[in-house]
Amino acid sequence: MGTKIVGLFWICLFFFSFAGVPTYTMINLCIYLEEDEGKKNYLLAIIISVFYTLIYLVYTLYHKELLTLFILNLHYFAQLNEDRNQDRQILSFPSARSQKKFIYSIKEKMNKNNILEYPQQMMKISSTYYLPDELVMRRHQTEVNVIQNKQATITEVAIQEAPMKQCFNCFQRQSCVVYMPCGHGGMCQECAIQWFEQNKECPICRSKSKAILLIEQIDDQTVKVVEIIAQK
Repeated sequence: MGTKIVGLFWICLFFFSFAGVPTYTMINLCIYLEEDEGKKNYLLAIIISVFYTLIYLVYTLYHKELLTLFILNLHYFAQLNEDRNQDRQILSFPSARSQKKFIYSIKEKMNKNNILEYPQQMMKISSTYYLPDELVMRRHQTEVNVIQNKQATITEVAIQEAPMKQCFNCFQRQSCVVYMPCGHGGMCQECAIQWFEQNKECPICRSKSKAILLIEQIDDQTVKVVEIIAQK
């Protein structure tokens, strides 16, 4: 508290030395030059200026440590306020124009998500599309491991050859569809349409299906969309 009082009084002396005393001296000087009177007041103003300067210097030297601490505190609080203002600028909400752009971009994305669009080009689907064939391979793996010194059986030859991806529902026709938007497949066209009419969901993940795509396999990881055979 004492440091604050000493510092505030020192600031008052500082500003008064640049405003009050010089102003008083200049006024008396002007009166003395214009009217040839007020010589005594002019000399008094000069004496007051010199005396005031001495008082200011003595006060500053006497309270040197307290004034140094006071100036450091002022610098600290100024830096603290500057850091707070920077934090407020960083955390402040964007302007009205930015808010409109932000809200518009969100609405635009929502509208795009609501529109049912399906790619009519090469697309990569989920690895679960190939899950039925992996199950068939595992089911016959035991039989293949047992046959070692014998000639290859029909089952073994079928596994060694490139597997045909059959419908995991009827095991009679080739799988050729993909459920959207989850991307799962593994059923033939007839079974997929029948399942879609009854359940409206993916038979693998049980998520809501919006459409069924008829696909044509290009390679092990890529298929081509031929047409939309069912849509919600």
